[in-house]
Amino acid sequence: MQKRNDILILSLLIIMAITACQSSATAAPFPTPTPTAPASIQQKKAAILQEITALVDQYNAFLEKEKQTGNFVTFELPDGSEGFLLTNESLKRAQQKETEVRNKIAELNEAYYQLASQENSKGAYPNPQYAATREFRIAMGEYSGPTKEEWENGTYVSIYSADSGGYPKVAIGDLYLIVKESEILNATAQAKYEEHLDSLPVPENIIQAIQRIEGKESHVKVGYSSGFSDPSLPGLVLNTYQTETRYYAFDDQISQIIAINPVEMPSDSEPISIEELEKIARNLVARASPGINLDALTPDHGEKRAGNIANLFFRWIDISKMLSNGNHPYIQIGLTGKGELLNYINLIPLAR
Repeated sequence: MQKRNDILILSLLIIMAITACQSSATAAPFPTPTPTAPASIQQKKAAILQEITALVDQYNAFLEKEKQTGNFVTFELPDGSEGFLLTNESLKRAQQKETEVRNKIAELNEAYYQLASQENSKGAYPNPQYAATREFRIAMGEYSGPTKEEWENGTYVSIYSADSGGYPKVAIGDLYLIVKESEILNATAQAKYEEHLDSLPVPENIIQAIQRIEGKESHVKVGYSSGFSDPSLPGLVLNTYQTETRYYAFDDQISQIIAINPVEMPSDSEPISIEELEKIARNLVARASPGINLDALTPDHGEKRAGNIANLFFRWIDISKMLSNGNHPYIQIGLTGKGELLNYINLIPLAR
């Protein structure tokens, strides 16, 4: 009997031991990995600046490698240090590389701006001052971008210019935010100003004079810059009107077109004959100033060359009259070799 009890107790002890082992084996769960925290905006901004710096370092290393080909010349920079200009195929490769680097930096700067916008609901300003004074700066016309002090203390990189051999500064980071804000201010103010100009009435005689040149379908509005100035005629007051392609400077008192300039300067193109160009010039005079007889004036034509490209200037002088500055008045039409307008100036109506 005693032996049987001993066997029973031993069996119970073995069962308890096995159960304890099983419990301890299931009690320690497999450790759960800790999720990686997403990068903060500050970390992302810092990464962008590091990437820009790396880009510039790679570009500089590329330039040193190109210099090893011997395709470069040296010259003295304005600060007295020695600069270099790449030549031949090295120059072409550097121009392409520079474009790639500048485009990538512009892309990264825009990404930095977007991150800064997320930080500040009022805009991507480097400090609250810009947000608080935005409307004031628009009203006062302060759109000049970073100040000299901001450039000196701000974040920027100097990028080698393959064309000039210099190292112009390019704003990055918070300094770029000021540049960007300046662009926004300019665009906002420009849009407001153009909206104001569109609302101003244009005299019917002005519309007729311009449509006589460009056609009845042209839309004429009050302009903000004719591109014409003559320091020797300080008393000359002109009003400006414009179409989609040209600016017109009018002397409203005598209802005469004094100057015409293109909104966008024409590009180089294949030239046509001088005879054809003079025909274009005469035709414009006939439409813009129909009362002028060019054959009664003294021709004084000329040209200005830029390499192989020649721009022609057809000028006729009225030697029978004088301007207030003591010079003879003239009418001039500047044309590209293809016949596109560079400028039109008529000072004859201003003479006495």
